[in-house]
Amino acid sequence: MFPDHLEDAHVFAAVDDNEQIVGYLEVGLEPWHQRLRLSEILVVEHARGQGVGTLLMNTAHEFAQACGCREVVLETQTCNVPAINFYLQHHYRVIGIDLTHYSNEDIANQEVRLEMVRSVISKITSK
Repeated sequence: MFPDHLEDAHVFAAVDDNEQIVGYLEVGLEPWHQRLRLSEILVVEHARGQGVGTLLMNTAHEFAQACGCREVVLETQTCNVPAINFYLQHHYRVIGIDLTHYSNEDIANQEVRLEMVRSVISKITSK
């Protein structure tokens, strides 16, 4: 079910009032970097614009925090402007590009890989 590159993978789903799945996201822990990798997020078309994506992202951020992660990372493509805007709205920033990740013609194909990250603030408890 999970891609081979994901370690300690988890899926979170959003359901509607009829208990139908309207969105999900897939994450994997990267303990050696103390981060969570968001590998996939999907919201069904009829549920877009209703806060489902935000709910899923908040769930991922809370999960990362509970696991002691310092950041959440993801990848998208320069041609996926709606996704980039969504991630920017959720406080992600671009930390890298890969001009040949998908092929040697990524620039010509206008599909360059972007790596984005959001810091996770750990909860500090006082006694």
